[in-house]
Amino acid sequence: MHKINVHTYSYNAFKETGVNDDNVESFSDYYICIHASGYIYSHPIFKKNHYNVLNLWFDDTVKTGLKAIPWNNTYRIIYAKAITVKQAKIIYNFIHRIKNGCDLHIYCPMGESRSIAICNYVTKYINNYDHIIPKWHNKLVFNLLEEVHNARI
Repeated sequence: MHKINVHTYSYNAFKETGVNDDNVESFSDYYICIHASGYIYSHPIFKKNHYNVLNLWFDDTVKTGLKAIPWNNTYRIIYAKAITVKQAKIIYNFIHRIKNGCDLHIYCPMGESRSIAICNYVTKYINNYDHIIPKWHNKLVFNLLEEVHNARI
């Protein structure tokens, strides 16, 4: 049975691991880095291309458009970009190149929704384990990965 060990992080927690452009290829690990489409979490930790790193930009939303996000003691309106089918296919293909027993590290700005959705996909469809936590993941990210997976079977 194929198994991938999955680890999820917030952007800041991942930065604390010390993995960066200078040492990322010295590990047999893989990295999916989900960045916000704008503002502070849009800057990738890995700025160079690496065979084991996937950088993507989309927001924690289920629909592209205006979105109110908490900001200090008020709200800020942003133009949020949802994951696309093309991005889901890229994630799917990246995951399916990972060798058995390898580690996959996934981070998104808060480590609570997009990264968990990808983790849940790997848990269910790669590791064949049904115990996932759907209430904690971005439903669009998970559903698109599931659709891509089912279309390829």
